[in-house]
Amino acid sequence: MKKNNLHILFILFLALMLGGGCADSTNSPDKLAPALEVYKPAVNDTVTVGKQTIVYAASDDQKVSFYELYVNGKFVSHIDSNPDGTNPVIYWNVDSSLINTKASYYIIAYDEGGNSTKSKEITGIFVAESHEPPRAPSNLELRKFNNTIFNLTWTDNSNNEDGFELWRKDGQDGQFHIVYTAIPRNNTSANDQVPSESVTYYYKIRAFRDTIKSEFSNIVGTTGSNSLIPRPVSLTAEPSKSQVKLDWIFPGASENILGFEIERKGWGDYSQLAIVLPSVRQYVDTKQMNAYQIYTYRVRAFTGEGKSDWSDEIAVTIPKE
Repeated sequence: MKKNNLHILFILFLALMLGGGCADSTNSPDKLAPALEVYKPAVNDTVTVGKQTIVYAASDDQKVSFYELYVNGKFVSHIDSNPDGTNPVIYWNVDSSLINTKASYYIIAYDEGGNSTKSKEITGIFVAESHEPPRAPSNLELRKFNNTIFNLTWTDNSNNEDGFELWRKDGQDGQFHIVYTAIPRNNTSANDQVPSESVTYYYKIRAFRDTIKSEFSNIVGTTGSNSLIPRPVSLTAEPSKSQVKLDWIFPGASENILGFEIERKGWGDYSQLAIVLPSVRQYVDTKQMNAYQIYTYRVRAFTGEGKSDWSDEIAVTIPKE
């Protein structure tokens, strides 16, 4: 009997040992590192300043937890895997300090078990300037020194221009031409002397980098209105209980403009009411309005290059329903 008991105890002990070994095998630590391959940018590729997408492939027997990006051997960024376990998009924000140099990069992938894999280091990446044009200057203004010398100032909105071009139009029927081809970068003013005090001159300016040009600024003129576009005239407003009918005259040609902007204000500031086609000369305002309140309207024309001055304002009082 004792031998049978001992035999049973031995079998139970052996079963426990085997069971424990199986449990240990299922909970064994992860020792398999992620698989990682980088494809783009490739060796000797050219990139431009700004955000560049790194094309890569990565996988793990459990899950890749996060990535690290190194540029020229220095840590640049930490990128977590997506919550669903898929690979994230990895960006390299190429800094302008690397322009005209060759850079290298690599990625390290880390899994949840702490294992890591370093990709092959990609070398010889040439960094060029961005192909994006400089941002257009804005807020061009003109001040008069005397009848033939004018000072122009503007806002520089770009940080990558080589300089500015100043263009001038001599008279209403003239053509714009360059008067200064290379105003130095970061400058925000220039002077110009004109040949005649009896002619109206118009100016516009743009930034450039090498052969890449920005859009032009607004246009300013030396006398009277700064706009080359005639403004609407004879604006009238006819109110009723629930609407106001506007009519106006445009002294220019409809084919020379893109349309009209209509604005309205109550007690506060003006806000845009509508934009209508260039052939339109009437608009009916049915936007919510209050009885006995005064509403003021104005209209202006616009083209792809600028806008006219506003028409004269017209104010009406809404009658009681």
